[in-house]
Amino acid sequence: MCMCNLFLMNGKPLFLLKMVQYELIRKTERKVTSVYRKGRGRSKALTENQLIEAIETYGTTSPYRLSKFLNVSHMTIYRKLKQIPKEKILEIFKRIGESELKPYQMTFEGFMSIPEMRKFDDLLERRILSRKYKRRILRSIWRICINLKKHPRNLTIEECANFILKAKIKRIRGFSHLKHSIRSWFRLMHGVDSEILTNKGIDGACEYEIGLRARDRLTRKQRHSFLKALIEIVEDDSNEREFMDIWISLVYFLYYTATRIIATLNAHIEDIEKFHNKWVITVIDKGRYKKGRKKWKKLIMGN
Repeated sequence: MCMCNLFLMNGKPLFLLKMVQYELIRKTERKVTSVYRKGRGRSKALTENQLIEAIETYGTTSPYRLSKFLNVSHMTIYRKLKQIPKEKILEIFKRIGESELKPYQMTFEGFMSIPEMRKFDDLLERRILSRKYKRRILRSIWRICINLKKHPRNLTIEECANFILKAKIKRIRGFSHLKHSIRSWFRLMHGVDSEILTNKGIDGACEYEIGLRARDRLTRKQRHSFLKALIEIVEDDSNEREFMDIWISLVYFLYYTATRIIATLNAHIEDIEKFHNKWVITVIDKGRYKKGRKKWKKLIMGN
């Protein structure tokens, strides 16, 4: 066989036949994939309103940055930007500047200089709250605005509800204080009904780990282990050994009466009295300090 015949098949060059076969395979694959591909055809053109909304959302006019967010070519955005008047873009950025916190407002002292926060502070003052509790509410609002990067006047219920949900999922300490602060903000500043806030997920319930809603309780075994360790510690201390009964009574009193340690330590022996054939002690605990603390009569163990 002649060597040149190796390059011919049916009178045509072999490499041309290979190219034709390759092109037929590509067309077949293209047809098959086009049948199963969703969203056939060109994507919808970017509208002017969509571009303006993106500028307001992301705070930039950079075609390259906006192209990543909108999933279109940066040249498409560049051409659309030319169609938007400069006055409108300046108005957008002016509005963004008014809605965001200034650098000096990122600190708590600067944040409290905002007129809305001064008004909120006055409203809290009229409710006769303790200084500590009022400051906790104000700092919670500051904390929320810093995290959301929002001016307090632009806080929305939906954004705050989502923030509370994330804090709850991540088990951030003190998220109950955040909830109560947000409720105070919308109720006092905007007159929003409590039921609306509750339906949005901003309820007034406390964390289940504290107060009346606490789910964890010491078992008998844990309590006995604690008392055993306490006795060993007191016996090793020559100065406290003679007060053994007091130490043990204190543990029983705290456990069975659910009295806070501060209220217990502030009680006096003169507050002990007989009440219905039982010895009780009067303790002063909780309540607003300007309206007066609440008085509780606690049963003394051993009666």
